[in-house]
Amino acid sequence: MAFITRLKSGVSKQEATVAQLRSTVAQQQKGMEAVIAHLKEQDSKIQDVSTQIELNKPAPRTVLNNQ
Repeated sequence: MAFITRLKSGVSKQEATVAQLRSTVAQQQKGMEAVIAHLKEQDSKIQDVSTQIELNKPAPRTVLNNQ
């Protein structure tokens, strides 16, 4: 009977560990989702700045050589 009690105790501890790990994974997933959202926002801002830089570049000049 003591053996069964020890097994039940071990199973109970493992279940608690699994529950804690699931909670940790859920928190990490939320954190990663926040990081991904932030990166997408930064990417959008970088694209906007790149577009503005392209629009503000002076047009290429053509030099005529009248000899």
